[in-house]
Amino acid sequence: MPTNQEFTTWPADDHKNYNDTLFQVALVDNVDSAAWKTKSGYFRLIHVPTKVSMWTHNSPLPDWAFKQQEINGNKNSREKSAVWFVNEIVDTEGETKLSICHCFTSWSRILDPEGLDNRLDDQPQKQPKSMNFFRKFGELQLLMMHHNAGLTASHPYASTPINWPFSLTGISFWTENEPQKQIYLIGNLIGWWACVVGLSIYIGVLGADLIARRRDLDPIPERKYRYLVTFFDETFDRVMSAVRNRLWNNTGFFMLVWGVHYLPFFLFSRQLFIHHYLPSHLASALVAGSVLSFVLSDTINYPISIPGPKTRRQPTQFADVGTKGIVITAVFSFIMFFMFSFIAPLTYGTPGWGLSFYLV
Repeated sequence: MPTNQEFTTWPADDHKNYNDTLFQVALVDNVDSAAWKTKSGYFRLIHVPTKVSMWTHNSPLPDWAFKQQEINGNKNSREKSAVWFVNEIVDTEGETKLSICHCFTSWSRILDPEGLDNRLDDQPQKQPKSMNFFRKFGELQLLMMHHNAGLTASHPYASTPINWPFSLTGISFWTENEPQKQIYLIGNLIGWWACVVGLSIYIGVLGADLIARRRDLDPIPERKYRYLVTFFDETFDRVMSAVRNRLWNNTGFFMLVWGVHYLPFFLFSRQLFIHHYLPSHLASALVAGSVLSFVLSDTINYPISIPGPKTRRQPTQFADVGTKGIVITAVFSFIMFFMFSFIAPLTYGTPGWGLSFYLV
């Protein structure tokens, strides 16, 4: 900077140069009669005799200066980087002091303003407002919506919802440049892609079932069960396929959970990351398991609960997936574990198989 003045400390009990130790606190974007608060109240610290603002560089000094932060006086008092905020009010050995931070570097310093103890003693203690649960819940939702609406800046690891089910991008959790170490969040590709296949098969089966029933065909012709429906004090006797009911209602509920937690993200304009998809991924895994059970077995486990006094009794049955179900489950679990072990050095930092193995 072309014009700067060095800042230094001065003993608190030395009043020879008292006028040179006077500073003015100029509040930034302050509203008249509004309270100045810690964390959210910004200010400039202007030296009264020279009219320079306390300022620091955006980066610390090099290694030869032990990474210290150099503090200067900027004659341009309106400089945006000369803005500070009060981080907290600390009590050291019975004396109340202010801990201030630079807005752009997070550099902090403890100040001892004259008369701060007396001013704090004069302030009446504020009592928190009494709010019921619903008001607290509503306020929390509004604050979260307001905060999320402001997260519009770009991020190197941000991703779009269309990529999440396929686990195409991840998130870097920790990086150390010098030894080239990194912890990177990425999904188990075998499991995630199996869930995508399960979702696709489920949608295809429902579509085929709808079209077949429109043509008076029954693609799921296994044993039916009877149930009663009451509508306007009238009882109707209905017959429905047990497997179809389980496919539409139970697996359909998992599909609904997947859509409710996934589709709204397409309307968001904030930064989005793959971890936002984790609840939907769990629901998609339940869908994939239900689809596998549907493909391997023509029956269901019945009953699934203790029958009530008005429950129409049906013969007990079990969903027999056969030997092929056990083999498929065992092979799939082995492949899942192999992929987990393969990416564990990247996602958990565990010892791997060496760099040469991954570069092959």
